Order: sequence, then structure tokens, then C-alpha cells
Amino acid sequence: MTAINPPSFSSEMPNLASDSTGELLDRPINVMIADDHNLIRFAMRKVLEKLDNINLVGEAESVDEGKSILDNGDVDIMVVDLNLISSQGLDLVRYCQNKNKLVKTIVLTSSEDDASIQDAMSLGVHAYCSKNILLQIGGIIRHVANNGLWFDPAIGAKIMAYFNQARTMESVRSANTAANGTLEELTAVEHSILEAYAKGHSIREVSDMLNFSPNTIKVYSSRLYKKLGVANRGQALRTVYGQATV
Repeated sequence: MTAINPPSFSSEMPNLASDSTGELLDRPINVMIADDHNLIRFAMRKVLEKLDNINLVGEAESVDEGKSILDNGDVDIMVVDLNLISSQGLDLVRYCQNKNKLVKTIVLTSSEDDASIQDAMSLGVHAYCSKNILLQIGGIIRHVANNGLWFDPAIGAKIMAYFNQARTMESVRSANTAANGTLEELTAVEHSILEAYAKGHSIREVSDMLNFSPNTIKVYSSRLYKKLGVANRGQALRTVYGQATV
């Protein structure tokens, strides 16, 4: 299973000179901008016009205009504002991923709320930048074009929290996958005992339900714990059902 590793964070912008060579940079990098603020698009355009090897192929102020550029243009990098006219920039990111997964996405926004960051990260954006780094956008574009990731240090802690949560969930899914395979090895009686435990029944209650002595239930319980690779009832329930200790 592929490990979920968080990106590294740096207080420094990608260096234009050090990012001047790479897989995509043997030809101009085709960039589109999607932002509903004329001044932001103007400022970004002026910055990019001064840089070699970066070609601005289109500007959009709405999701529909952005879709049109993606449909008709040869885009390598999309720089998109999180909030566009009448819609969300992430809608355009989703469309882009369905249209052409090779296009890399840089989210440019003034939003630092947890929900926006997590939504962007879940879509696999390649960079998440605040709008105060416009003068350095060229370096970030080159960095992303060379298969790099860049996330604004100002939101670094929140990005790390997202990745830590994702790694925890991946570990739980991995454990559940292993447990589901082991469940097939349980006998009918062991399944019945496990289900009864999940409903909160005690050993005495389970013994009455299944017409076995409490000691027999304990023996069966020990066997199913061993099959699941756990030590007790609480661990078994957490492994199989994700429940807290009962």
C-alpha cells in the first residue's frame, strides 16, 4: 500500500534559477489563470510576461470560461482562485482532473479556513498559495512543472494536520482490510459471539443466548481474538467495527 507522506515546508520561495531545468522545461510551460479579480489577473500577467519559458495561454474569471480554455488549449499548469464568479474554484479543479489529469493545479487564495484547505488537499492540488506571493508565482509554477509541491508556510500546520489525519485513516483502512480477510476464517459461533459483543452483551448474556457455559464462551473468545491478532474484546471491536472499547 502506498504510504501517505506529508510535503516538506520551507519559508523560502522556489528559486527561479535552480528550477530552470526539468522535464517540462525543454519547451515553454503553458499556463492558464482563473481569477475573478481583474487586478490579480493583470498583476500575474505582468509577472509572467517578464519570465522566459512561461507561456500564458488563457485567462478566465469564471468556471465556465476556465472550462473553455481547458477544452481548447494546451495547458500544463492552471493557477486558480478558490472563489470564482458564481462558483468555487475547486469545481474547476475537479473538471480539470476529469478532463486531463496531466494538468497540474496551483490554488491561489486569501482563504485559510480549514474546510477550504482540506477540500483542496483532497483533490490533490500541487500548490496552495496566498495571494501575497504574486511576485514569486513564476518560481512556484516552475517548481510545480518539475513535479514539485509547494504549500504556503502560513498554512503549513493545517496542511500537516490534514496529512496526519489522512495517514491515520489509511492505517485504519489497512487494519480493517486485514481484519475482513481474517473474518472469513471465523466459525459461525465466533461470528455470533463477536456480533453479540458489538451489541454490548456481557459474557454471561452471550452464554445464555447461545446456550453455552461462560467458560466455553471465553474459550471461543480467545480463539477469535487470536485469529484477529488482538488481545481482548475492545481491540477486536475496534479492529472489525471501528468501535470504542466496550
